[in-house]
Amino acid sequence: MYGKFFYYNFQNALTKKTCSNIIKKYNRKKQKAKVGKTAEVKKTRNSSVNLIRDKNLYNLIPPIVTEANKKANWNFEIDWVEDVQFTSYKKGEFYDWHQDYFDEPYKCDDVNFNNKIRKLSCCINLYDPKKYKGGQLELKIQREKTEVIVNPKEFNNEQGSIIVFPSHIFHRVTPIISGKRYSLVSWFLGYPFK
Repeated sequence: MYGKFFYYNFQNALTKKTCSNIIKKYNRKKQKAKVGKTAEVKKTRNSSVNLIRDKNLYNLIPPIVTEANKKANWNFEIDWVEDVQFTSYKKGEFYDWHQDYFDEPYKCDDVNFNNKIRKLSCCINLYDPKKYKGGQLELKIQREKTEVIVNPKEFNNEQGSIIVFPSHIFHRVTPIISGKRYSLVSWFLGYPFK
């Protein structure tokens, strides 16, 4: 593991009003989520997403991720961020164990993506956790010969909280038991580790 932290959290980083405005603006024109570039796979992932490009979000999120990268002592070289993903989960929906990291770098004509990998993942909890049950973000941490499931309560229990973690860490969103969960997710890229 790089650095001294498995994740870095900012509690109440966004106001409730900001979170509500984001939900109102982007909780439409959603499509069923896919796994990677493949078709939707309901055994692994069942949620709806909206990929967005919003200058205000790009002004807001990267400085927070840069601060986490430094304070967590990861110091990953990152130089680009993918489109932000608005995600909604309703009763019974989930995203099972997965990594945001891909084994191979992107291969494309876009110089901002070509030959780069996802290094840091960022998730923003947009909705009041008192209004839904389930929908917990959990991380799977390898410690020596055992795996530990970590529930970052400081993130899961606070609307407007932001969590940043290395993209290779396995994580999931547990099934929604009741209510709805809304989040923003973004991925930060750089050239492969040397």
